Amino acid sequence: MSELLQPCNVIMLFRDVELLCEAIKGGDGRLENYKNLVTLDIGLAPVVKRPPFQLKSPTAYFSSTKTQEELQAPFRKSFRDMPRVTIGGTVDESLAQSARQDFARSKFEDVDSIIALWTAKKDEGTQLFKRGDDGCLKPWSKVRDEINEAFKSEAWARLVKQGGPSFVARVAELFYTTNLNIVAIGLKWLEEGDRDVLPGVRDAYGHLKSSTNEGYWGIAHSWKPSPAQETKSLFRYAKILRLSGESELVPFASATIDMLAYHNPDDATILEEKRKIKAWKRSVGPIDDSAFNAMMSGLNT
Repeated sequence: MSELLQPCNVIMLFRDVELLCEAIKGGDGRLENYKNLVTLDIGLAPVVKRPPFQLKSPTAYFSSTKTQEELQAPFRKSFRDMPRVTIGGTVDESLAQSARQDFARSKFEDVDSIIALWTAKKDEGTQLFKRGDDGCLKPWSKVRDEINEAFKSEAWARLVKQGGPSFVARVAELFYTTNLNIVAIGLKWLEEGDRDVLPGVRDAYGHLKSSTNEGYWGIAHSWKPSPAQETKSLFRYAKILRLSGESELVPFASATIDMLAYHNPDDATILEEKRKIKAWKRSVGPIDDSAFNAMMSGLNT
């Protein structure tokens, strides 16, 4: 990845700056410790001192504090945790210093603000889902990815110290329920025939299950899924098994849905899924369920 560290110069119009910011942020996924390794030197200035056919120099325009703030805005909005950034050119030094402080500041700075932001994003996805808008995946994925990013960052220890077990519990619930929602939209697409989403559905379900394990978040916390959330989780697990189409999973799907139907005899959605799993079981015919029986035997000993 050493080629990513070679210096380069980019001159561009302001209208394209947001695209540049997105490209720069993309380095997170390509180079470990990217933000601490990369140096950005941003210069704000006219490309030429006096454009052709223009009698007056644009210096006065660029000297405006309002203009300088507008030019810096995309960078200040895009970058956090990047201490190796300078900003110069036609810019007031106090504004440049303020921008540098913003760049170096962690976006995971205050426990209450990030919880509020993640909750709002999750709710945005939920409202889109209720309206039948498949765009719900984008805000849900952002919540999941940012929680993962915070958890893996140097800021996590500070956030835990600041917010304590109650903060971790709130993060744990958001992470669990957001992944549960991602599984739901994935299952919808899977049932509609999009087989490409199956790995993502399995991945999201694996994350939500792992996140309830003791010590997952590095600290004891009090949050556990409610019975209703556990029921949703098991129901979606049964659907994943059925929609995977793998015949060896029939016993697991059947056992899971039978248990849910036993405890929720009047739930029409569960009963409908039980009917579908039974139909799948009939279509598969006799199967070798020795692996399933061995697992159940081990659980009962």
